[in-house]
Amino acid sequence: MSEHCDAVNNMPDDETSDASRQDGARRPIQYALILLALGLLLRVAVFVLHDYVGNADQVRYTTDGTRLLEGQTPSMRPGFAPLVAAALLLGASEERAAQATTLVMGTVLLVLLWWLVRRLHGDGAALAALALAVVNHHLVRASTNGMTEAAVLCALVGALVALDVARRRGWHPALCLAAGALFGYAFTMRAEAMIYFAGVAIAGCVRRR
Repeated sequence: MSEHCDAVNNMPDDETSDASRQDGARRPIQYALILLALGLLLRVAVFVLHDYVGNADQVRYTTDGTRLLEGQTPSMRPGFAPLVAAALLLGASEERAAQATTLVMGTVLLVLLWWLVRRLHGDGAALAALALAVVNHHLVRASTNGMTEAAVLCALVGALVALDVARRRGWHPALCLAAGALFGYAFTMRAEAMIYFAGVAIAGCVRRR
């Protein structure tokens, strides 16, 4: 133990400061991983304990996923049906396919939210935003109720992430196209997404001026 302490004390100042910086850079990521794990556990617990089987819209969404797999046209949200169909293909039961879809989307939303806030405002703000999102009961419910909200939010925040990356890379056309596609995809699940898109467009125009 004393030899280890002596070795640390004998390290050059530059190496010691580099090691400290690396530890400081890793620590927020470790905290974020802990919060993400807690968020996933909370959502899985709600998923297991509350099945929302009586929700009429959830039944329709699952039916749309089944119709899509059979080559038919979905009757409701056309953008949500492929996600439910993917859940069915991966083994989800027809009773819980829509819920499984929102569980995945709600978890991905947490990652995207943390990543975006971290890029824009730093580690402290990102951890605070992630902690609030993990325990927010509206987001927990949206991530387990088999409805479209979690998927829409995931697409919208994903679009903002793509815009941020595009901005940092000189407005790369492919990234701008990806952001537009995600905004459009959100619209196919809920028409209200267009209001969000309009707000982002107006904010962008104001900032350019």
